[in-house]
Amino acid sequence: MLLRELRDILQNLKKTKITNEFLGNLYGTSSQNISKRISNNSEATIKEAEIAQQALNVNIIFKANDPKNKVIKNSLIKQNDTTLLKRYENIGKRLDLIQDKNNIADSKMAKLLRISEEEFLEIKCGEMEIDTEILFKIKQNFEVSIDWLLWG
Repeated sequence: MLLRELRDILQNLKKTKITNEFLGNLYGTSSQNISKRISNNSEATIKEAEIAQQALNVNIIFKANDPKNKVIKNSLIKQNDTTLLKRYENIGKRLDLIQDKNNIADSKMAKLLRISEEEFLEIKCGEMEIDTEILFKIKQNFEVSIDWLLWG
């Protein structure tokens, strides 16, 4: 999260103007340093966010864009979860379409994706959650988008 974004979030939560001078005093630096960091699109550190939360008595829920590195509800616990939710039940139908179009058997498809044939069949039947790595391998081997694979 950019320092500017953190400042804007704090302003919205407190319904008051948060100045660079205030942030500078909070972080033990000058307002010019804060201004320069904001103009350079510098990232705010987790420590800075924690200090601001404590000083202003607010809670910020952080979300990262990268699903492999997400911070949940201020617990600041990094989770590496590469599985997708099971709601993508129709992915098996789209895998069938890819196989039919390219005339590829289940065993060859599993080999292309570097998984066992049993795992491939479980994914196809919706019994196993699909991993993001497998989605990217499908995208690389066939001219399909991940959005199409997931949602049609």
